[in-house]
Amino acid sequence: MKTETLSGALYYFTFTDDCSRKLGVYVMKTKDQLPFDGYCKHQGIRQQKTPTKTPQLNGMAERMMNMTLMRKVRCFLSEAKLLNSFWCEALLTIAHVNDLTHVVALQSDVPNSVCYERKIYLFHKKYIECVLERFNMKNVKPVSTPLACHMKLRKKMCPTARGGKENMAKVPYSSGVGSLMYAIVCTRPNIAHAVGAISKFLENPGKEHWETVN
Repeated sequence: MKTETLSGALYYFTFTDDCSRKLGVYVMKTKDQLPFDGYCKHQGIRQQKTPTKTPQLNGMAERMMNMTLMRKVRCFLSEAKLLNSFWCEALLTIAHVNDLTHVVALQSDVPNSVCYERKIYLFHKKYIECVLERFNMKNVKPVSTPLACHMKLRKKMCPTARGGKENMAKVPYSSGVGSLMYAIVCTRPNIAHAVGAISKFLENPGKEHWETVN
């Protein structure tokens, strides 16, 4: 990374377990902080190195982890409006969520569960209650269908006048959608369609879009 973290770190190292797809992330101030060669020799691990400047030969480690991780970190920092010096915190958070995310290659199991050979149970009731309280929605009425067929969200609902855009800028629309996305990843995939529909209007949401989130 080109930006130092608050602790002075400039580099990160990732490990991916082929069996469980569990991701390990370590941040370092200097490249020599992680004695990887010594560790492999001690554990009897034979290294198979690729030629210099050929990341395409690194397979899953490069395409699915390093590149994907950095894209998620940039999106994380941009959405949260954080300084680049917080890339370490963003990276560790993304890695944690990754290890709790269902993977098709693992027959929809999660990396942490396969790695530790035990089931992991997540209960999001408290999380949902905190989200409702944060956005003043504790008294909203529950519905069985997150986005009914008769509810059509269109681009023409987006505000065009300056006053309307300024009013909607005060509404925490992106934060609300982001909170719902986290619920999708772990325990509520049934709301994926509804959240996907409202996320299309993150750039310029209208009053009707916000009412749908409520």
